[in-house]
Amino acid sequence: MARGTFGYTLGALCTAAMIGAIFIRPSSIAARVLSWRPLVGLGRISYGVYLFHAPIAWAVLHWMPLLRAGWALSTGVAFAGASGAIPIGSAIDPDTFRFLVAAAIVSAITSAVAALHYRYVERWFLSLRTPREE
Repeated sequence: MARGTFGYTLGALCTAAMIGAIFIRPSSIAARVLSWRPLVGLGRISYGVYLFHAPIAWAVLHWMPLLRAGWALSTGVAFAGASGAIPIGSAIDPDTFRFLVAAAIVSAITSAVAALHYRYVERWFLSLRTPREE
């Protein structure tokens, strides 16, 4: 059996065990953690995040030449150094910094687009499945 297949199987079994534990004890710590408001909100928009994160990441990486050219790195280091957050002479890996900036931009845009998708598309479809009155 391939290692990747075993990992997916193990992940699925752990997820099934957690779901079973939550159904058996709805007042458990796991159930309380998963009912935390930000996680519930993420669960609502998760389909939109799934749909839009890859195209948004592609757009950020390919349409923002300022990030790839290092403009954000020099501006960020200058700002952080001026504010005293980062000592001026410290070594910062440019690739790591660009990745963190791009990840923050992708996360913000994806969250906003997924929330709009939930509000204006998914909720409309959810309203269609209301039970018919007899």
